[in-house]
Amino acid sequence: MDRDEIRRWWRAWYEGEAGKLRPLSWRQRAAYVRDYYWLWILGIVCALVLGILGIRMLIVGERDPWFHACFANTYADLGDGSDFQEGFARYAREAGQDPQDLLFDAQLWCDPTREDYGNQYYRLLIAMLDSGSLDVVVMERERLRALGAGGRLMDLEDERMAEVLDRWGDRLIWCEPLDGSYGKEQVAVGIDLSGTALAGRLYPDAALGTNALAPHPDRTALFLGYVFSEEAGT
Repeated sequence: MDRDEIRRWWRAWYEGEAGKLRPLSWRQRAAYVRDYYWLWILGIVCALVLGILGIRMLIVGERDPWFHACFANTYADLGDGSDFQEGFARYAREAGQDPQDLLFDAQLWCDPTREDYGNQYYRLLIAMLDSGSLDVVVMERERLRALGAGGRLMDLEDERMAEVLDRWGDRLIWCEPLDGSYGKEQVAVGIDLSGTALAGRLYPDAALGTNALAPHPDRTALFLGYVFSEEAGT
């Protein structure tokens, strides 16, 4: 169809639908649109959500943050610009680091313990993990175990996690890997954060895992040092 044909089709369709709606009340019009155009409306909403998530992925992908943390399933103010993020920046500088750009994401809601593939937030989390753009993820203990069982979290017995294992070895969270993803029957995939100020702002069973492809695995220990410090609660 050329442009003129499309224009004529659109005009005929519009006039036909307008003629059907004109004699109806507002309530009847709403019911008509709901009954006959709900698939169109659903498609438009899905396209908008995908577009927003796509733009967000581009923004995240273009940034090369000094440290990228994700706090899942929470409405707590822990994202970019939060006092918690600013506190970590101060803590890192006092430790002799130079955190030029921190990315704290607190806008994801998903449940890795069940079939959550239709959840756009879950897809975004998996994309950040698999692309190696995310350093650590914080979520409920059982959900973190499920995420680690799929091989997406770093084995804390890895030599790169030596400081974490040495300092917080009494707080390890273990899981049974699926499909032999780690080459062992039990693997430590997280650190229990219960009792910390961060858990108080999130949920009592908060736990932290390091991305298996983390761009800065050595900075997990620094972040945990902050989480377990008094500064994190101020």
